[in-house]
Amino acid sequence: MAATSRVRQIQDVLGSVHIFASGIHDFMQQRLLAITGEQLSFSQLKLLKLIAQTDAYNISQVAAFMGVSNAAASKAVDRLVRRDLLRRRESEGDRRAVELSLTEIGQGLLEEYERVTALTLEDVFGGVDRKSTRLNSSHMSESRMPS
Repeated sequence: MAATSRVRQIQDVLGSVHIFASGIHDFMQQRLLAITGEQLSFSQLKLLKLIAQTDAYNISQVAAFMGVSNAAASKAVDRLVRRDLLRRRESEGDRRAVELSLTEIGQGLLEEYERVTALTLEDVFGGVDRKSTRLNSSHMSESRMPS
């Protein structure tokens, strides 16, 4: 009986976490739309963040990151190039290779999204004391996925 009660309690926590995460996701999607003035998906945003971290990713690396074919990755990159968020250039060492970097517009958009994200997270979690945050984080880290 106690195990069933514990399972229900865990299910309640997971349900609440899922609802909370979905709400944050939807809210951040709205913020992304407000910042870009047009629809930019989270996967496109993640791609911008990836390229910003290294400033020299190529199509094969993008494809591996996204879990798609080189052709699909190339199309995703092309969409961001057309919107002037990414820049393509031939690699100096290998003219067949393409290097990717953010444009000033892409960098500005990413910086604004990061700024708004930080403010939003502070609004959402600002009332939670640091000890509780660390404790919850620690509990999540200690959880194990079934093998």
